Amino acid sequence: MSNQTLREYKLINFNVPIHVINSFDHLVRYKGVSRTSQLLHLMDDFMRSEQLALNKDHELSTFIDSVSLQERQKVTKQLIEDHEPAMIPSASDDFDWEERFK
Repeated sequence: MSNQTLREYKLINFNVPIHVINSFDHLVRYKGVSRTSQLLHLMDDFMRSEQLALNKDHELSTFIDSVSLQERQKVTKQLIEDHEPAMIPSASDDFDWEERFK
């Protein structure tokens, strides 16, 4: 076996409860496949389903961002349309403030 072939694989080890591995072994024996083959198949299915879920999450996030942006633009437009300029009081220098209270 060449070094290149060895680098394409990685050995993994993990603990499994006895009852799970016993049931798994019975099932793979019944199906006529190896543990490794079935585990790789399960891993591949998991990755594909997660990729689909991530894509759907991205689509949902994009949709929510779009709706949020539209709502912000709508509110901003409404604020601009409803805006009234501030009323700045004016007073003349010749006005006597005491006259106002009579």
